[in-house]
Amino acid sequence: MDRPPTRVLVVDDEAQFRSLVTELLADRGFDAHPAADAKTALDLAADRSFGVAVLDLVMPGIGGIELAEKIKQVSPDTQVLILTGQGDMGSVIDGLRHGVFDYLQKADMDIQRLARSVMEAGERSRLTRENRELLTQLQESNRLLKALHDVAAGIAGEAHVDRVLDKLMIAARILCHAAAGRVILFERTPGDDLVVTTAAGAEADALRGARLHPDESIAALVALDNQPLVVPRPTEHPRFSHRFDEMPPERPGLVCAPLRHGSILGAVCVAGPEEGEFGVEDRDLLAILARQAAVGIDNALNHERSLNFFTHISDIFVSLLEHMDIFYPGHSRSVAALADMVTRRLGMNDDQRRNVHFAALLHDIGKVLVDPAVLKAERITEAGRSRCGPSCCRSSTPTTSAGTARAIRADCGARRSRSGRA
Repeated sequence: MDRPPTRVLVVDDEAQFRSLVTELLADRGFDAHPAADAKTALDLAADRSFGVAVLDLVMPGIGGIELAEKIKQVSPDTQVLILTGQGDMGSVIDGLRHGVFDYLQKADMDIQRLARSVMEAGERSRLTRENRELLTQLQESNRLLKALHDVAAGIAGEAHVDRVLDKLMIAARILCHAAAGRVILFERTPGDDLVVTTAAGAEADALRGARLHPDESIAALVALDNQPLVVPRPTEHPRFSHRFDEMPPERPGLVCAPLRHGSILGAVCVAGPEEGEFGVEDRDLLAILARQAAVGIDNALNHERSLNFFTHISDIFVSLLEHMDIFYPGHSRSVAALADMVTRRLGMNDDQRRNVHFAALLHDIGKVLVDPAVLKAERITEAGRSRCGPSCCRSSTPTTSAGTARAIRADCGARRSRSGRA
């Protein structure tokens, strides 16, 4: 694609010379614009569209060097050429210190040299602008990559599905500069319909448990096709669903990315761009985030399944212990409840509290290795002690059922003391 001609600002207080230079540059393909004074020049340069400024060194009120500095302040990419009728080397050096690109003599104006200098200055201006834009894009890319890394780390370390979905929804809105976001997880039914198993974000509560046909919504389309999608006008899309795709923002625009990993089937969508419209960059960014989040969601679901299984097994063990030791009904659960109260007052986090809860619930798990006849006996007899095996502590004095645990602990302590002296 052809580049547009370099825009050149010609500033000189002499009308005839200013018109001459402007026409000569226009004849050689430049987009030249004249300015009679510094104020007009600065007003024109403020839009940063000029690649080159050709300035007279000596003008009323403000000189070319000072004007060059002011133009650089409002338009940093503009390259400055100075036209002078003087051969003062000091002014040349001073101009170079202020970023002047080249000096040309007005007295013996060389049109070819002027055109060549303007062309080279325009090329430098273009490269300077492109480098600055690339640097800005690189900085933005680095910011987004860091944000993605931080979000992925936060999601990967989260063990609760609802928290993973909330973090995903918030991150999607921030990264895409969107006004609203929503995450939906589906499950297939035997009839090939979809059911919303869980959701987070805008109006998510109304969607949980809802059934829909695969062709009914944009979110379902994205989830099933496993392809991200940008929809500038969602209501005009043939798959648009007011129930599943509409979100509060009034600004049009929708971006959806699939959540697919293992058994995970869903979509994350954002709506209402804060500025302009959603583009390909937003789509690709959301797709990367969704791929990382799908793994985190799958891990969190597996963790919850494991925790539910462990909880179920723990309840079985507690029921078994209560059946074996008839003198302590409800003891394990009471200790766990007391532990819950203590950990809550200590301000422990959920994972720490869960660990202490199960430790308290199963603190008597060792009883499963004790002969049930011993645990149910009214008195501990020599025959009962013999059934405990070599690992069971022996007491020299029979005890009542109420003191069973206390007697065993005392006997064990005595045995440890004797072993220490030996």
